[in-house]
Amino acid sequence: MIEWRPTLPSDVEQVTRHVRQSWKENYLTLEKLTERVMESSDVDLARTAWTRQPLCIVGITPLWPGVGEAWMLVSRHAAGHGFGLVKGVRRELARAVERAGLRRVQLTVDETDGEAVRFVLLLGAEFEGRMLEYGLNGSTYLMARLRP
Repeated sequence: MIEWRPTLPSDVEQVTRHVRQSWKENYLTLEKLTERVMESSDVDLARTAWTRQPLCIVGITPLWPGVGEAWMLVSRHAAGHGFGLVKGVRRELARAVERAGLRRVQLTVDETDGEAVRFVLLLGAEFEGRMLEYGLNGSTYLMARLRP
């Protein structure tokens, strides 16, 4: 059973210890990443999925009124939780969208990460375009989900 709870700084450290992406060395320091995640957590827009250990942290960063950007940090421990995790992320994002009064949530996804692209599609996002020379691998999909 997956339990969802508000994100704590210690969750960020535990999840990033087990991320499958190589961005750890290339993106942000743990301190800076924790700061950014906790900014979303301060307004209750970041949540952590737990079993015996944290599986992922999902959140939304408001960009301007009505628009936010969803993000997710995924631990290797998330493997095997499949559709239960998809349902939980979908529910937590919907809760955050409602709480923040958003009409649009956008996401950027590394186009070479087929698993991440499929996951975002399962969340109901649609492909909007490619962002060239953006992201660690230089090509990223821009995807979005609009609130009906």
